[in-house]
Amino acid sequence: MKSKYPFKCILRYIPDRYDNLQDWQKANRRVIYDFKRGKISAEHQERILDAVKSIIRDNAHEWVICFVPAHTQEETEARFASLAAFLKERLSCPVCLHSVRNYKDYLPVHQSGVMKEVKLHFLQKEDIIGKRVVLIDDIITTGRSFREIGDKLIWSGALSVYGVCFAKTIHPNLPLKAKKQYKRQSPMNTS
Repeated sequence: MKSKYPFKCILRYIPDRYDNLQDWQKANRRVIYDFKRGKISAEHQERILDAVKSIIRDNAHEWVICFVPAHTQEETEARFASLAAFLKERLSCPVCLHSVRNYKDYLPVHQSGVMKEVKLHFLQKEDIIGKRVVLIDDIITTGRSFREIGDKLIWSGALSVYGVCFAKTIHPNLPLKAKKQYKRQSPMNTS
């Protein structure tokens, strides 16, 4: 998947429809589902922190951390509140859990069968204007939402957008070259 906004991923995710997974792949899936429910280990918090630090380097004053909203505000809060609190303690740039929000709650595609346009509003636009944004997401599959939110952040005054996603979806039925590349990666590699 190509994106005009660069991003780093912590884990690889194989969707439920695939079985015959190795133990580490099943473990990754459980960790990712836990993350979506707001449970994150200290190790994975540190890995996200390291990914963010590798992006912002020594220029924290230029950056703000934002989050891709979940389908509901309640899910967003549950998923990212503890991570946001952890990052606030460890970084010297603003961490804004509620700067990017959906206009209204909605069902995900796998439940509704309908791909919805991302309709956002920015509660604290002043947090974004003139800043570089690290946008944190749970899972990137096609990258569509990430790109749309990145575009809207730029349109709203952000200077640049970089992503950190907890997991990137991998499909085992990809062409042979992609399968070989996936099999070579250990469970803890970042991209």
